[in-house]
Amino acid sequence: MVSKCANPNCLVPFLHLGKGTLFFCQISSDPETLGGKGSMSSVRKSAHRLETFWLCEHCASRLMVQIVRGKAEIVTRDAVQGLN
Repeated sequence: MVSKCANPNCLVPFLHLGKGTLFFCQISSDPETLGGKGSMSSVRKSAHRLETFWLCEHCASRLMVQIVRGKAEIVTRDAVQGLN
């Protein structure tokens, strides 16, 4: 359940959907399977779960949630745009 902004440096509480941005991320319990290592059976057996993250309006204007090696990380929008 989302209770506050996903930015660990922000304490803004989640009150309603009209403010900020929700991110739905599929998280793997076995990050190695995401990199293509292992057999197809190990990929099928790896557990995935959908997690929800919320960034308040202020944080969402400059940050976003990105999956890195199977884990959700808060990254700057500039860093992501620089990869394209």
